[in-house]
Amino acid sequence: MRNLAQRCRSNVTFLSKHVKHSMMPSLYKEYGYFVAPSRTEAQGVAMCEAMACGVPPIAARVGGIPDFVKDGINGMLIPPENPVALRKAIKRLLVDDQLYATLSVNGAKYMRANLSHKEIYRKEHRILRMCQERFTPKS
Repeated sequence: MRNLAQRCRSNVTFLSKHVKHSMMPSLYKEYGYFVAPSRTEAQGVAMCEAMACGVPPIAARVGGIPDFVKDGINGMLIPPENPVALRKAIKRLLVDDQLYATLSVNGAKYMRANLSHKEIYRKEHRILRMCQERFTPKS
């Protein structure tokens, strides 16, 4: 990967050290936006973490990603395996400060409202109660 990045004269940084979880918010913010041109993806946990930190994602419309990224609202979705669309989305996010701010604020709000620890615990508790009610024998 490093050789490919050098041959392409790409502005890529490879992190080869362990990053403590507590340092991730500052790392996400340092880079400004999160690019996830995945071919397949179940959820995109790192992408969701970036969104929670106010870092807008540019992600491929695959797997579970569209369940979290709402195009033009809290991130940008592109067709999978489409480098031209990826480049356009990156350029747009780099030059449109208002779009960046909107996606940043909306992404963080969405994550807090839907995937915060408190919200996940509430949803899991509801599911457990439903299972208990359904599978507890009636006397």
